[in-house]
Amino acid sequence: MASSRLINCENAKKNISDYPSGITWRKSPAKIVRSHVSAYKIKQMMIEERGMICANCLKESDRIELDHILPICDGGTNELSNFQLLCYECHKEKTRLEAKARNSKRKSL
Repeated sequence: MASSRLINCENAKKNISDYPSGITWRKSPAKIVRSHVSAYKIKQMMIEERGMICANCLKESDRIELDHILPICDGGTNELSNFQLLCYECHKEKTRLEAKARNSKRKSL
């Protein structure tokens, strides 16, 4: 079974002759809902509102990171309701588990 390759970049379409055949184009969910508010501003706004508290372990941390609750690649959006603040350790573990789940899903297809 031939696997299709996905390319998100709209600019790449302009030079389609530069790419091999068999490419499937799709719109990225991130591009559809992208707004003008930067991740930095969202993070700062959430820190002002909630403090430097991890949404998972509920501990205060000086290494707080902005996280998509449901990742964009799994159908999540850039809506404020899909963001949370996680400490570095919880964010790293969540990302690892999400990647593991995606890899398992791919292998089962």
